[in-house]
Parts: sequence; structure tokens; C-alpha cells
Amino acid sequence: ESEEQAHDTPAFGQLCVEWFEDKKGDPDVRQDTLENYMGMLNAQFLKAPFVNKPIDKINRFEFQDWWKNELAKTLGKNTIRYYITTLHNIYSYAVGRYIDFNPTKGIKKPKAKKDEIDTITKPEVEILLDKATEQEEYFKKHIESVHDYLVVKFWTGLRISEINALETRKHIDLKNNEIRVRQSIVKGILGDPKNDSSKRDVDMCPMVRQAVKRQMERSIKKRTKFLFFNSEGNSIDAHNFGKHVWRPLMDMLNIKYRTFEQTRHAYASILLAEGERPHYISKQMGHASLHTTLTRYAKFIPNDDDGSVLSKVTEKLHR
Repeated sequence: ESEEQAHDTPAFGQLCVEWFEDKKGDPDVRQDTLENYMGMLNAQFLKAPFVNKPIDKINRFEFQDWWKNELAKTLGKNTIRYYITTLHNIYSYAVGRYIDFNPTKGIKKPKAKKDEIDTITKPEVEILLDKATEQEEYFKKHIESVHDYLVVKFWTGLRISEINALETRKHIDLKNNEIRVRQSIVKGILGDPKNDSSKRDVDMCPMVRQAVKRQMERSIKKRTKFLFFNSEGNSIDAHNFGKHVWRPLMDMLNIKYRTFEQTRHAYASILLAEGERPHYISKQMGHASLHTTLTRYAKFIPNDDDGSVLSKVTEKLHR
């Protein structure tokens, strides 16, 4: 018998499948996360050079050589880091069941590449909102009102998965001027928001309130539960919107293309530049901590470190 056949512990591929089956039975794991795991296993993990090797016979150097010599050819640094984290989770599942320690500890990861914020500027937002009104009929098949959708997206900081999951009767509180973020939608599947801090109440400024009220009327008339919807009354599909609405609209207006998620960055960067408090923006955006907001958007906070505040304070004290 070969080493693989004679050994009591499962092979790497068997462990991956068993771990995935365990995740499928966990009610706290979102459907889109499961789909990511499945894609990862099929694309790379179940094709790894050690897929048939007993898990206690694989050391961290083999894992390291794998990502450096194989994964790095086609995957970005952040993706590889995510793969290594998943690998660590798979082996954590095995600890206590088949092995006594986790051999993935200490794997050197590639340095993370910071997400580039190439935000949409305030003048560009104004052009997009102004011209979107003229293109309502052109995009009608994909979204009932591209203008009102963009107003809400730009001036609430909602994630794409959050705005597309809004339900007219559940999540709009006109009395308190709030949008209640309680769910998200990814690839047509409704689930919980990204994390606990993502469950929040987002303020509606007058422009957003007006757009939401118009959209509520359309939603009720269409008899769909979703606030924003396509010609069939279904929720907006993020990929479809990006391909058939967002990119064509930017091309029409000759505006440099940025991904639709940059609308969220625009919300934060414009408000910070105008002097809004970082703590308020952090809560509105559903960041896990103020540190996340400050780290990501520090460059947009006006630089007032010229001593002028100290001068004003002391001047008032000594009058």
C-alpha cells in the first residue's frame, strides 16, 4: 500500500471537501461566502500538488512553495492572502480531529496591496446626476430610475449589496428620515449585511428623501418589494448594472471610468473634504471602527494643522 492509502488521516483533498460540507451546515456562513469557497476549492485547492497527500505529512514550506510557484502566476497578492487564510481555517478544522497542531501557522504571506481609492469628484457627481435624468428612458430596461438610484447611492454611502437589497415597506422610515440597513443581496441571494456594524440606520438628506419617496411610489405601482428594481420588478443585479448602465453612462459623459463601488468612496471623501466629522461618516458607512475610516480616507480630511485653532482659542481666553 502507498503512504496515502495506509495512513489514517485524510488526504488534503478529502479534508477540503469535509471542511466545505461542515461550512454548508453552518447557518452563520453566507451563501456568497460558500460560493467563494467552492470556487476556490475547484480552481486551486483540489488541484494542488499535495491534494492526495495525508494532511499530517504536509509542512508549511510546501504550502509556501505552492503559492509562490503556482498561485502567484495567475492570482493577485490580496487573493493569495485570502487563500492562505482559508487554508489556515481548513487546518484549524482538522486540529483535534486528525492532527494536534496547525502546520499553516507561520506561512509567509505576500504583502497586501492597498485598495486604490480613485474617487469620483464632486463636479463629476453633479454631472452624473444631472445627465442621468436625461437618460432615464435609455436605461429603463435595467433600472426604473437611474437618477434616483444614483442620488441614493452617492449620498448615503451604502454598499452595492445593501442598496440593491432595500425593501420599500421594510427598510424605509420616512418618519425618522432613515434607511434601515438590515440585509444585503449578492448574486440574487438575500442574506445578512457584511458584519454587525453594517446593520445600521442611515440618515436621509432632503435630496435622498425626495428620491426615495419617488422610488417608493414606483415600487408600490410595480408591486415589487424592492425599492430599486429592473423592468421585470426584480432587484438590481450589480454586474448587469455595471455593464449596461454605469460604464455606458460614464462613456456618454466622457468621464474617466471608475468602478461603481467608487460611489461609496465619493460619499466619504466629499463629506470629509467639506468638514463633516469622521465619526459620523464612520457610523453612516457601517465601518467596524473609526480607525477604518481614518486609515482609508485620511488624505481627504482638510489639513488644518497650522496652529490657527490654538491661536483662536487662546485669543478668546485672553480678551
